[in-house]
Amino acid sequence: MSECKLPKSLSCFSLARHEGEYETWPLETELYFNGQPTCTEVPGYVLEAQYSLDNGFLLVTTWDCPYEEMATFILLDEDLELLSRTDLGVCQATGDFKDAQWLDGKKLTFRFFNEEKWQLTIMGKKEGRDLVLAKID
Repeated sequence: MSECKLPKSLSCFSLARHEGEYETWPLETELYFNGQPTCTEVPGYVLEAQYSLDNGFLLVTTWDCPYEEMATFILLDEDLELLSRTDLGVCQATGDFKDAQWLDGKKLTFRFFNEEKWQLTIMGKKEGRDLVLAKID
């Protein structure tokens, strides 16, 4: 039986900072790699987590809006091209991305709204969707 390789947590990516009033910020933020611009923009303003996958990266961003927080899960290929994204958000709900743990190479569990436990599954193309979210408690 082969050993399961878990995605590796990274710290090489960062997001550009926006100036001015929050309401004027663009809906996408430039992604940096080791402090250098990548010419890739991703949704969100705060980079909560970043992982290296077999053929790319998974980024988790939030929107820095405490009373209507949303998490965005972004799947990028090795060239930082967007493959898929999915959002987790509820109107007038506070969210805090924490307790992230990989179950295997394709399933990430975490807590977000009021300690609710969620699972993100990275699917293959044949399943029809790349990223699937499900509440698990």
